[in-house]
Amino acid sequence: MARRIKTMKQTTTKTVTATVKMPRREDIRGIAPELNDLSDWKQAAAFLKIRPFYTGADSLPWSCFMATQFLLDPPPKKGGKSVNDFLLAPECRL
Repeated sequence: MARRIKTMKQTTTKTVTATVKMPRREDIRGIAPELNDLSDWKQAAAFLKIRPFYTGADSLPWSCFMATQFLLDPPPKKGGKSVNDFLLAPECRL
C-alpha cells in the first residue's frame, strides 16, 4: 500500500488567548480618584500611544502613562476647581 503524500503546504492557525488585564482608572500613576477627569483617560492613552490602547510598533508601556492635577480658572459650573489630566511620564519623553 502506497503512502499518500500531501503536496500542498498546510497552514495552521493558533488562537492565542492572552489573559492581559485591562488597566483601570485607579491604576494610573498619580491619579486623584475623587477628582473629575479633563479628558477621557482611555482616549488620552491611545493618543499618547500607550499599550494596550495603542498597538502600533512605537507603543509605550503602561508605566509611561500618568496623571496630574491642576486648577481650572474660571471653575466649571458643575464639579470642583481641580481636575485630572494625563501626560507621558518624564522618563518616557523623547
